[in-house]
Amino acid sequence: MDERIRQLDPAQTGTAALNPAQEAARTLAWLRPRLEATVRSLPGATADPTRWTAFFTRLDRHFPALFTPLLGLYGDRYDFLLHLEDILIAAARSWAERPEPLRQLDAEREAHPAWFQSASMLGGVCYVDRFANDLSGIRARIPSFRELGLTYLHLMPLFQAPVGENDGGYAVSSYRETDPGLGTMADLADLAADLRAAGMPRRSYPEPNNSLQCRRSGAIDSRHPPWWAR
Repeated sequence: MDERIRQLDPAQTGTAALNPAQEAARTLAWLRPRLEATVRSLPGATADPTRWTAFFTRLDRHFPALFTPLLGLYGDRYDFLLHLEDILIAAARSWAERPEPLRQLDAEREAHPAWFQSASMLGGVCYVDRFANDLSGIRARIPSFRELGLTYLHLMPLFQAPVGENDGGYAVSSYRETDPGLGTMADLADLAADLRAAGMPRRSYPEPNNSLQCRRSGAIDSRHPPWWAR
């Protein structure tokens, strides 16, 4: 048994007659000291305190939006808070590794939250393989995108999917690996950097619900499915 289960406050479990806003505040109050302890253990965490001030400010603001739907779906599970803690720890580690140019972009968009509604925004959408064969082909076409006046580019689909039935590539089996036929994660990072430099942020949208498609195509072992796929 996870040692954290022994530390749970019994009042924190169960979903009957709960007020989501109150539960979000109470749960974050319980989780935040634990998350702060994890952050202090991350490499370089004490070198730039302002970086983490921004992280925890956003956590306080957006935690209810994360917590409330998850509470409705999984709040009856005895280990719900442990999985929630793991999500927050993963977010903190991701923030620690986030490159400075992306942090600056985060701050700019936070200062102008309606940036995507601007009349100057013009997006393009394409299937990578059909339009340009691979990610290198997309990079080679950046000048053409600029001539068209595009300000962001939505690429479909990018990530590794099971062979065979895979919902057109959207039954993703790994968001940490690209489709090998399109290139590598390093190629994707280079493309994203070039698009940002050209004023065209890359967009892609995860499809977590398509884990069911992964199950049908054998990407999930039906004998031992993860808790979120049961």
